[in-house]
Amino acid sequence: MSSQQERKLPKEWDYYRSEEYHFHLKAMESFDRLTEKEKFATLVRAGIVNQQGELTEMAGGMGKAESEDGEDHEAV
Repeated sequence: MSSQQERKLPKEWDYYRSEEYHFHLKAMESFDRLTEKEKFATLVRAGIVNQQGELTEMAGGMGKAESEDGEDHEAV
């Protein structure tokens, strides 16, 4: 079963014309305007990397996620 059949989307549905795609583009434009320090802080807050820049377990790496209070937390 194709993804279009599972989601019951019309055959002519085009992701690149969708509202979701345009929202994604705006979000990425905003992210691109951040400084490198702000981008890193965003990745840490999201739990993607820890303060040492290591990919967290949640994101497929071996490092532990850290909260803003500096404590280590196991990835969920």
